[in-house]
Amino acid sequence: MKYDHGRERLVFWLLVCGALGAGFLSFEIKDFIDQAGKGGTPQVSGWLSSYWTLVGLHGIHVFSGILWIFAMIGQIAT
Repeated sequence: MKYDHGRERLVFWLLVCGALGAGFLSFEIKDFIDQAGKGGTPQVSGWLSSYWTLVGLHGIHVFSGILWIFAMIGQIAT
């Protein structure tokens, strides 16, 4: 990275990772909406409460990773 060699490839793969993460988040949100529509909310059972908490935290983790990817791309650009 020091000599501008391979920056384009790195940014490309960072964008691929970000796009895959965004795709995962879209499926996760769609699944949450579908479950809530069928009555599978966290208040129904302990299992659903744990499921919503763990999967939701993983979604936050993925979203944070996507933000970090864009921060790295910004740092590479400067």
